[in-house]
Amino acid sequence: MHTFQTTYNDVRNKAEELAALVQRLKVQLDNTIESNCGDLGANAASNMYSYNLTHCDFEDGVHMCNFTQNTDDQYNWLLDNALPDHTLGSKLGHSLKSQHPKSNQNTAGKFSVYLQVGNQRGSPVFTVTNIPPHDWTLAEITPDPEYLRRQFQIVFEADHLNQYVYVDDLSVYNAPCSTEGIRFLRCPNGSVIYNVSGTTTCYVFHVEPKTYLDAMKACKARWPQASLIAIETAAEQTFISNMIKNSNAMRLAADFGLWTNGNDLDQENSFTWTGQAHPVPLNYTHWHPGQPNNVAGNQNCLLIEYPRYDYEWGDVSCSEKHAFICEMTFDQKARQSHFNSGSIIG
Repeated sequence: MHTFQTTYNDVRNKAEELAALVQRLKVQLDNTIESNCGDLGANAASNMYSYNLTHCDFEDGVHMCNFTQNTDDQYNWLLDNALPDHTLGSKLGHSLKSQHPKSNQNTAGKFSVYLQVGNQRGSPVFTVTNIPPHDWTLAEITPDPEYLRRQFQIVFEADHLNQYVYVDDLSVYNAPCSTEGIRFLRCPNGSVIYNVSGTTTCYVFHVEPKTYLDAMKACKARWPQASLIAIETAAEQTFISNMIKNSNAMRLAADFGLWTNGNDLDQENSFTWTGQAHPVPLNYTHWHPGQPNNVAGNQNCLLIEYPRYDYEWGDVSCSEKHAFICEMTFDQKARQSHFNSGSIIG
């Protein structure tokens, strides 16, 4: 017993020393980014796995990612699922909605974001008056390095709006938005890469089974514009089938099914690809004969299954747990564009 206790104490002490070392290195990294908060340039590739990410998808119920309601004006923020959200692309998910008590949907007013230090908001770090209708749009904010030396609160403000404003999938990094791997995708280690006509897609396999909702959230948390896989052409289906066959882990998991982001949650038997700016109809399909069949009236999510038939598709309950593949796609040509701080990127 004495020998076991001694070994246990030695291991625990060593683990605590390593944890302390990691914390010191993290502080050093944060201080470096804080004092040199510009484009990381040539250092981007080496630092891309060093930034921290805090992600909010507003799927935590009344907690609203710890945002609180400010009662000093007439505008109310509330969780809403009347329209498809950004995380899931369906009414199953939620987003944060601002609405004037007597508003209609005519375009007017402005939406602003503040980084409030203490009790003072200061000037907004982001303001938009021409809010794009219907589609989800990426808003990017790179604050002045001065903010990064202080604790601050993120404040959303709707000012004289006569339309609805929705906020979803908020991501906060301790690095500039221009860092490789944030605005511009850098495929994570272990990705399978697919290049077509200047567009690069990274596929990342997750072996741990999750429900459809949790799988989609896991993809969004990895990169805000990521999603569960969407198979939009016969060529992509062939690529995915071969990718599964060439990996023992994926092949074994696919025997029990792999999630895609397709669903018909909003309209029965009208499947769409979701998780991006707007739902996209299934112009290409690879259904197994007799699918989708909506057994028991609750099969609304699209699953890659039927390994004996080249991984044809079926519909299953979204509450089932399956392994999944995250898809991250970006256009190489867009990489040449330069965006100003506080810009909306369509």
